[in-house]
Amino acid sequence: MEKAIEIKRRAQRCIQNGDLDGALNEYEKLVQAEDSDPYNFVLLADLQFKRGDADQAVQRYLAAVGSYEKAGLYKNAIAVCKKMMRLSLAPAKVLERLAALHALDGLGTEAALYYMQYAETLVRDGKPAEAAGALQKAFDASPDEVKALERMSEAWMLADDTAQAARAMGAAAYAYERLGRLDQVERCRKRAEQLHAGTMGGMVAERGALRGIVVETKGGRQILPGTVVVDTTGDADVAARAGAPFELGRAEDGRLQPVSRIFHMGNVHLDRVYAYLRQHPEEFTVPEGWTPPEGRSYGADYLEETPGTSVLLQRVVQQAQQEGRANLPKNVISIYTPPYRSGPAEVALNATRIHGIDPTDPDELTRAELECERQVMDVFRFLKTTIPGFEESRLLGTPYQVGVRESRRIIGEYMLTVDDVLRGADFPDAVARGAYPLDIHDVAGLTRYAIRKGMI
Repeated sequence: MEKAIEIKRRAQRCIQNGDLDGALNEYEKLVQAEDSDPYNFVLLADLQFKRGDADQAVQRYLAAVGSYEKAGLYKNAIAVCKKMMRLSLAPAKVLERLAALHALDGLGTEAALYYMQYAETLVRDGKPAEAAGALQKAFDASPDEVKALERMSEAWMLADDTAQAARAMGAAAYAYERLGRLDQVERCRKRAEQLHAGTMGGMVAERGALRGIVVETKGGRQILPGTVVVDTTGDADVAARAGAPFELGRAEDGRLQPVSRIFHMGNVHLDRVYAYLRQHPEEFTVPEGWTPPEGRSYGADYLEETPGTSVLLQRVVQQAQQEGRANLPKNVISIYTPPYRSGPAEVALNATRIHGIDPTDPDELTRAELECERQVMDVFRFLKTTIPGFEESRLLGTPYQVGVRESRRIIGEYMLTVDDVLRGADFPDAVARGAYPLDIHDVAGLTRYAIRKGMI
């Protein structure tokens, strides 16, 4: 101890005399002792920095940090790191050390913030994969810092690892759900699905013929060979990427039919709904082409006595829209009733609509997903507060993705026409049969064409 005090005195005299080299030599003797105080490294680093030797100063400051950490003196180590930050010495390395030290000291929130700052420096240095690792540590240090997972997803995208990006975004959705942040859950889930859910990555062709597709899966990139490739994507993704001609939107302006989302509500008292309809016959508009059974008329009695029929709310919806009492996307709400009539019922609702969505554009689909969820909640609140029978209802669920009515149409050897559908045309090479009216939702409204009598 006495020897250390004497060495420090000699070093101070050297400094007073302007002999920095002599002072450095004295402090070097101090730090070489096995039981040297970590602060001696700081004193030596201060001198080296003062002399302009930044690299040596960094080494000595970090040696002090390591000694303090080994002794469990985390706050002292943090203080040295912050001093290095003020001196602009090795900022990336110091941020990493600050993050780790705060984590060791039980300060998870602060550790997460430093890890995220460290990740930013790594991204700027062109090291996105390392940045993703730092962001994982940020989330581990503070599980409430879900933004770290979203940034990790972005880092993996920069590293061209879509699968890891999707996993990170999926983890963010789960973390938000755990925290009750439901407004963020669906956004992250949709982004994860958009990033990586069995994404088609390319084609395998031989002599002008399609021989398979390349897909991105959780197990990595794979080739799925085939003698014949059948496009069941619903958007003609395979055909379009293979170069097949297609149409998208109506001929005059390329506009597409709106997308929507049918959802389910439970604990609906249909007896009260039908009672309301009896009191408001103005809600009824006889569907075009509807032929009543002998002795019957279209109304509440017929709907209640005929399981599986649809109930349309029109005037009450339009009045609420005109008065600004409800933000409803359509001027009619369709309620699909179940085939049973006893007790509270589960019903499906067709009441959402979004125009101007190109289903082949992932960004537009994401916008549609978010807007549809908002519309579902608007309709749900309107029914609960306005329509008798829905007072005690609950939202049971929504589909996992938005419903698309119109996408690419492959231009093949023959294209189905409106007349083919209306007359029930039959073809010798048919592979499937369907039975539904020609239901066209125009960009400016709703137009329906019923299948001609005798076709079903």
